[in-house]
Amino acid sequence: MSAALHYHLGWDVARIGPIGVRITDEVSTFQVRLFEGTFCNLALSSVVTGYVAFAAALAAAINAAKTGAGTFSVTYSESTGYTIAYTNDANWQLTFSAATTPAEGERLRKILGFTGDRTGGASYASTVRPLYQIIPAIEGRSSVEDEYEPDGVADESVSDDGEESIIAKDTAEVWLDWTQSAEINEPHTDPFGPGTPMHIRFESAQVPLSYQRAWRHLREGNQPFAVSQGQVSVHTLRAAGMTFHPTRFAAPDTPLFSQRFMTRLKGYVS
Repeated sequence: MSAALHYHLGWDVARIGPIGVRITDEVSTFQVRLFEGTFCNLALSSVVTGYVAFAAALAAAINAAKTGAGTFSVTYSESTGYTIAYTNDANWQLTFSAATTPAEGERLRKILGFTGDRTGGASYASTVRPLYQIIPAIEGRSSVEDEYEPDGVADESVSDDGEESIIAKDTAEVWLDWTQSAEINEPHTDPFGPGTPMHIRFESAQVPLSYQRAWRHLREGNQPFAVSQGQVSVHTLRAAGMTFHPTRFAAPDTPLFSQRFMTRLKGYVS
């Protein structure tokens, strides 16, 4: 059986706004704030410069701000989300509501997949799906147009005597298109189970990202996204594919929808 299919959206803190949280360990209470940086749940930097794994970046920011003797770790898993742990206190606190500004805490809380502040433990894990993760209902893509070049890489002319002349460019641009089919429009309650609503109005606390919202996010700043299914590829939407336009998967009265991906393949994560 092939690995589960996941999509991971990249994000730019300068665009979405600062993110932060207040942490209390065995020594003190301190603020962790990020004002810039480009991130993804998975490291994309081998393909797209600057898009690093958010777990590593957040761990570095927390450990740079702490005063306690222990070490904070942040890990990410496609099947369980984020986990933040501390080695020196079995009752440390993670307080999003007391971030420097409420909006900073709210953004970080959603990115990590937490429903609220956490206290009373040595580690805390996502309780809902992290914001920039899509888990399709069907673990496969349909109508795949595998790697291909766009039209227009060559110009040809023919003289009156039939002699042809061709000018071609050596392009590194590669396109890859597919359809994600049969997503049911309903509020999903299983954070890490298959299925993502197509439209914003069916988002839920447990699954907060729809394809409609994802498309709005991706085309703002032309954000990259990863397709993870064993191998990880990195894409951006082409101009022709930036319009959110789902189609009915089956009969007109069924709540199943499909969305076409028209992408520029940036490369494969090494």
